[in-house]
Amino acid sequence: MVAISVYGMLMTIGGCGVGSRLAADYAGPRAVVEPSISNSHELRETRLAAGDEVEIKFAYAERFNETQIIRPDGLLSLQLVGEIPAAGKTPKELRDELVRRYAVELKHPELVVIVRSLYDRRVYVGGAVKAPGTVAMPGRLTVLEAILQSGGLDLDQAEEKQVVVIRQTGNDRRNYLLNLEDPLDSSSDSSFLLESRDIVYVPRTAIADLDLWVQQHIYKLLPPFTFGIGHNF
Repeated sequence: MVAISVYGMLMTIGGCGVGSRLAADYAGPRAVVEPSISNSHELRETRLAAGDEVEIKFAYAERFNETQIIRPDGLLSLQLVGEIPAAGKTPKELRDELVRRYAVELKHPELVVIVRSLYDRRVYVGGAVKAPGTVAMPGRLTVLEAILQSGGLDLDQAEEKQVVVIRQTGNDRRNYLLNLEDPLDSSSDSSFLLESRDIVYVPRTAIADLDLWVQQHIYKLLPPFTFGIGHNF
């Protein structure tokens, strides 16, 4: 079951203005303002989340093979090594962590991590778009594709040079400023790949005190940035 409390927030701030930059400091998890990095390999990797089903297969120690669903707390419970954080990691990062852990108990462990299914992936799009709300992401999804699935930009109001993506990974919150003014230009950030539960916000016009506005209308509405997601598995 998924309860999306963030939808109301997106509808509320959709009527407010945002200026040309995003505040980075506020009372809560660390926020980092990032430049556009649509070519970053890191962002092109699928990251695991609670509810995803993964299979762990050993080459020479088949008795330790397991298929599990990542728990709501982001952990896996495995033979020999106990609880392992999995949510937020790429499959390769999880594999590397498992190799390190199992190396304490097994000699030269060789294993692979196979993603069997992804659980209810979606992002949230708000601001100056024609149909703000949630967008399902069964696979890879770019910021431009998410905006198009939300009806496209409201061109009379959208500040397409300053599209904001807010992302939470563990205790870190990162804010990306993207330029979508000309999606066909090679320097555009239109190919920026989203991750499950990202918030995409298309700002409108500038306001008098941006830092205060961002803190009041985004950060303080989402403590601790859970999006109101509840898992039923």
